[in-house]
Amino acid sequence: MTSIARACAAVVAAVVVGCAAPAAEVGEGEVARGAEVFATYCTDRCHQTPRPDSLTANQWRAVAQTMQARLAEQGQEPIAPADYAALLAYLTTHARE
Repeated sequence: MTSIARACAAVVAAVVVGCAAPAAEVGEGEVARGAEVFATYCTDRCHQTPRPDSLTANQWRAVAQTMQARLAEQGQEPIAPADYAALLAYLTTHARE
C-alpha cells in the first residue's frame, strides 16, 4: 500500500471513528482501554507526552486525526479503529472544558 493510500485510509478511519458515540456514552472499560492506547502510542515517542487535560475534546479530535495521518505518512500502521475510538474516549473524557 502506498503512503498516499495509507494516509487516505487513516483519514477515512478517523472520520468513521469521529462519528462514534460521544465520550459521555462510553463505558469505563473503553476509557481504561484508551489510557492503554495512549500509553502505547502517545508516550514520548516523538515529543513530550501531552497531558489529557491540556486540550479540549474538539482539539483532541483534531490532534488525533493529525497524528493518525502522520503515522501513515511515516509508513507506520495507523492505530486500529477500535483502539482509536478508545483513545478518543480517554482523551475526550479527560479533556479540559
